[in-house]
Amino acid sequence: LKTQTFKVGDKVKAIYLVDGLNLKNKTGVIIMLDRGGNKNYVGVEFNEYIDGHDCKGKGKNGHCRNGKKSEFELIKPCKNIKELNNEYLKYDLKKNKQKA
Repeated sequence: LKTQTFKVGDKVKAIYLVDGLNLKNKTGVIIMLDRGGNKNYVGVEFNEYIDGHDCKGKGKNGHCRNGKKSEFELIKPCKNIKELNNEYLKYDLKKNKQKA
């Protein structure tokens, strides 16, 4: 089983459980990579409230959850940071000269 490669800004869908919470078919955006130094984990801001956190201030409070890359499937890759609906991420990516 190949691990999915994601970029910040990619739109994803939860396959089933995300870090133990049933979020099947819920959608969101990758907002953090390599959570806690682990390359297999990402931070996702979901489109709806899931009783989560805010990914250390990078996302909307209550909408975020960390999970393994294998817990998500790609819906739409982010081709341009202008597509992102998250001002903090746009600033953060530009500041660090990263491409989303």
